[in-house]
Amino acid sequence: FTRCEVGEGNKVRFWLDRWCGDDVLKYRFPLLFRIANDINVLVRDCGSREGEGTFWTPRFRRNLQDWEMGEVIGLLNVLNRFRLSDGREDSIIWTRDTSKEFSVKSFYLAGAGEGVSDFPWECIWKARVPLKVVFFAWTAAWNAVLTTDIIQRRGFLLASRCVMCREEVETSNHLFLHCKMAKNLWGLIFSLFGCHWVISDTVMNHLASWIGGKGKRDLGKIWKMAPLCLMWCLWKERNKRIFEGVEMPLSCLKNHFLRLLYFRVMETNSLFVIPFVDFLGSFKL
Repeated sequence: FTRCEVGEGNKVRFWLDRWCGDDVLKYRFPLLFRIANDINVLVRDCGSREGEGTFWTPRFRRNLQDWEMGEVIGLLNVLNRFRLSDGREDSIIWTRDTSKEFSVKSFYLAGAGEGVSDFPWECIWKARVPLKVVFFAWTAAWNAVLTTDIIQRRGFLLASRCVMCREEVETSNHLFLHCKMAKNLWGLIFSLFGCHWVISDTVMNHLASWIGGKGKRDLGKIWKMAPLCLMWCLWKERNKRIFEGVEMPLSCLKNHFLRLLYFRVMETNSLFVIPFVDFLGSFKL
């Protein structure tokens, strides 16, 4: 709810305080933080005034490697939006009010707006899937699954690219929603149920929007199972690619997901005994 506003930069820590965006630089650029010359360095010691702007020179313990240059470019792009101001004190501002000043009312409204009442508990805990899948989905909704970005924040050095698409940084929201492999599976669900859907920005928001049944009673149960089975399928495939070096083509992954969904329905409904082909045909509403 608070952020540092830099003036002279003599009180704000460069790596550890929240002063240039929604997150501290330690977490935004973990590779560079690991080799920082001084993790407690102040902002003023990482930049110098040049005319109307600021020349930023964060220091590191060793020369930079080629594979770190992506974070260097990202860091400089962030820093170039800020400049030091002589004669102006650093300050802490309240981000939940346009006045930038704290008030009990704004604190209450901020807390009410970000409470757990909006958590998609029904979509997760009432889905008829194994408990391990339920817990996994709950973890993913809170952005706590051990994707590459989370592991890097814990100080481990590893490649950040998504192993599913090899195009973007792997985060929970990317892996389960925005990766092209994930989008293909979500599109498969939407086409089976004959509906149009907009994929949300976060896993939590996406699951929160996954309400209501689709069609007949059995289809409604399948609809509630589908998102959790899909994310579990993606996670298992992701781990196989990383730890076993085995990749499943998209067509096979789609078939694997549908069969996973089919067997979940068969396990939870003893009266639902139909061949797999007929199961697919039952989606035509």
